Amino acid sequence: MNEIVKTEIVKIPTISRDKIREYLQITGLPKKLELSDKEMLTFLEICTMFNLNPFRRDVHLTAYGKGTYRQFSVITGYEVYIRRAQESGLLKHWSAYTENHPDTGDLIGVVEIQRSDWSDKFVWKVNINEVIGKKKDGTVNKFWQTMPELMVKKCAISQGFRLCFPEVLGGMPYTAEEVGEDPQMKNITPTFDDASLDGLNEEKKKTQQKTRKYKMKQKEDTSPSPEQDVIELPKDDTPSNFDAISALGQSKFGLTFGNVLGEKTFAEVGQKEVQKYYTHFVKPEIFNKVANTEERKRDLETFLEQAQKWLNALEIANS
Repeated sequence: MNEIVKTEIVKIPTISRDKIREYLQITGLPKKLELSDKEMLTFLEICTMFNLNPFRRDVHLTAYGKGTYRQFSVITGYEVYIRRAQESGLLKHWSAYTENHPDTGDLIGVVEIQRSDWSDKFVWKVNINEVIGKKKDGTVNKFWQTMPELMVKKCAISQGFRLCFPEVLGGMPYTAEEVGEDPQMKNITPTFDDASLDGLNEEKKKTQQKTRKYKMKQKEDTSPSPEQDVIELPKDDTPSNFDAISALGQSKFGLTFGNVLGEKTFAEVGQKEVQKYYTHFVKPEIFNKVANTEERKRDLETFLEQAQKWLNALEIANS
């Protein structure tokens, strides 16, 4: 058990934009990784928004591939989650360990967290099959091969701390273990011979034409009135039809999502209502009471994760 000793916490200096630019210049990452202006700006904004210092290794970035195969990620470490939770004064103690699934024998990472303002401890479990890191050829990368227990515990800690301390860690970048970062990953842009390129270009033209028609139709259907405020949110964080809501609506327990949300999207229900249900069901005593079957637990976990992403994106868009 990692008991938190009450000591004076040193105030971390605020990271400046100039300091982040200095980091990029010293490391030469813009040239090494062929970073675009948008990617550099994204890294700079995330570092300043969450006060992440790349010189202290609070955060780093990865980028590889080109064009539609481009992959860009801003990544933090699970130690940052623990430190921020401790600095908030809300973390009383925590522990992490592994166990095996009673039926399948799968390796499970477990984190137990006790908040100072909650009576029950928060328990989060992660199955290794859900998070194991793989290379582009589908094989498991070397860290997961050699240190599976450590890696699955890191994933459990990262996910658990974000869910347990949404007011502190909401919107923070994911950890390398969660995004499946492979240190040996190289440029994944495929190469084509001349014959393949001819066919590829034709398919590209057809796709572009379809995309233009779709965007024009969307614009006609969703153009707001001049008085209407528009908030653009990341597509991944605004699910159009959340299956877990429908599944939860069929469950017969207390305050169900189905009775209130039905088949509506998060945006249709509204930030206030989604926040109310997220705050209610993230409490350990409520979560454990509701998630009394594997299906309900899976549905509720999915809702909490997606709701957190959507609420964080909305908060950032409004800031």
